[in-house]
Amino acid sequence: MIVRLCSRSLRAIQFLLSTLFAYFQVISFVFRNLLFGFKVASAYSESLSSRALVIVLRLYGANIGKNCDIQPGITFHNCKNFNNLTIGKNCHIGKNCFFDLRESITIEDNVVISMFSKFVTHIDMTKSSLTEEFPASCAPIRIGTDSYLGISSTVLMGVELGSKVLVGANSLVNVSVPSNSRVAGTPCKAILSKNTNESL
Repeated sequence: MIVRLCSRSLRAIQFLLSTLFAYFQVISFVFRNLLFGFKVASAYSESLSSRALVIVLRLYGANIGKNCDIQPGITFHNCKNFNNLTIGKNCHIGKNCFFDLRESITIEDNVVISMFSKFVTHIDMTKSSLTEEFPASCAPIRIGTDSYLGISSTVLMGVELGSKVLVGANSLVNVSVPSNSRVAGTPCKAILSKNTNESL
């Protein structure tokens, strides 16, 4: 009985300390934004705990559903706020992912994004003469319900994944993928699809 009470007390103390630490990090983010601007504050977001990160994302415009597990080390690029980020309920975002928020990124419910995955919503050759052939452009990305992205996957601008799509590790997704597909490779190719009449 005493051991059980001590265990409960310890868990309560740990929860309290983690909550206080999360809010300390949130306040630190707010002050960095006020003093140095959003770019500096956004860089600091890579060191936020999971709990603090969700609070900060919501505070600065992201739409985050319930029961989401967003791991630390996330990099956000090309943004003055998080308005272009939508994550549905019951999602997992692994460590050290990269989100280019020049355009909107929508992740629907029950999606798993493995660590080191990247979402790139724009192309810009800037000073290269190639910009004449490939002018700057951007387009949103959407990941459908119940989909899975393997470790180190890259999703390029304009891509839409249907529901229940599985993307293999280290894949480059440069085309939209129909629901119930299984794709892998660089660039990705269909390895299995329940929609036999659909192709990539």
